Amino acid sequence: MIRKATAADMTALCPRSTAGHKIHGLFLAYGADYDFLPFWTDDNGGFAACLSGCVMADVSATAADEWACFIQMLPQAAQVETDAALAAALGENYAFTPRPVLQLPKSAGDAVTPPLSEVYAVEQAVFGAAMPPFAEWYTDMSHRLRHGCGKAAGIYEGDTLVSAALVTLTTDKVGIVGGVATLPQSRGKGYARALVSALAGDLQRAGKQALIIPKTPAADALYRRWGAVETDTLFCGERV
Repeated sequence: MIRKATAADMTALCPRSTAGHKIHGLFLAYGADYDFLPFWTDDNGGFAACLSGCVMADVSATAADEWACFIQMLPQAAQVETDAALAAALGENYAFTPRPVLQLPKSAGDAVTPPLSEVYAVEQAVFGAAMPPFAEWYTDMSHRLRHGCGKAAGIYEGDTLVSAALVTLTTDKVGIVGGVATLPQSRGKGYARALVSALAGDLQRAGKQALIIPKTPAADALYRRWGAVETDTLFCGERV
């Protein structure tokens, strides 16, 4: 039976997939008491969470049909991130794209931390409409950083931030790097690789796997050239 998860339930979460690590990271950052971030569980060790219209689910294959019915009844579930079994069960209602999860190579170095307002300006310039509104993004990221569940890194040319990257969440086992962006006029100088390397080094020195989930084939190929290796597949679906 699927039910709302308590803090005690979430403490017992044992992630089996990248979606599970994302759920765990959200719990560590926010706890289980906010209405805007509900968590659910079942009797088989399955867990799900929903933030900003995206449901993340880490459930057993035997419970996939039950979870598919549950997610389809959630009016806020515009997107789903999960594994192959639940993606297949939701296939008629969501269009899924498999995205490789890459483990970044061992690295060293420290990251310079810029203000989040400057990071947002770089990322909005690169990603455009794909970025959420500043207030929503800033509230979420600043909360994660204050609670030690994220980090920002950047490179300046003079007084201008021209390249940025983020650790978007961490657990006791993994950290996920994302939001890697360099302004067009400053590309080709190795800035993105330096930032990803620095953030990976920070995570690895803390005893965590450093993961990145590329959104495009070009980004996937780039990170693999840098030495990243595939470790999982995250299925990302949009409601149709």
